[in-house]
Amino acid sequence: MCECICVQHSGRLSRFSDVKNIIISFKHVYYMDIDGMDALGQSIEELERDNKRIVLCDCQFNTNALAIL
Repeated sequence: MCECICVQHSGRLSRFSDVKNIIISFKHVYYMDIDGMDALGQSIEELERDNKRIVLCDCQFNTNALAIL
């Protein structure tokens, strides 16, 4: 399931090819399971490989959860 979700989101990342800075807001995200965190982490790694600067904001998560990323 997670692999399928990652592939879906991975294709969407190509929309940001001409963008240097990406802000990801979690304002309305109150829960994310481990599969979602894994998908997010892989997406961030892919964007960073393309020299994108990623900023996470409005996080409602426990700070221990963000350490996984």
